[in-house]
Amino acid sequence: MEYLHVVIECWTICLHLRVARWVELETAYFNQLGATTSAHIISPPITSRHVSSLMPSVMPTTS
Repeated sequence: MEYLHVVIECWTICLHLRVARWVELETAYFNQLGATTSAHIISPPITSRHVSSLMPSVMPTTS
């Protein structure tokens, strides 16, 4: 039982480190991107038209 606890603890630490590293890389990327294209919007906002086009595939049709 102790072995399982150690494995879970190690896995949690590794996961935290990976997330921290990913956030660090992501932040650096966006900082670099912001330095070159500060006026541009990175991703377009989701409009109601986009949502309505996605809805039929997600929600089952009731007839």
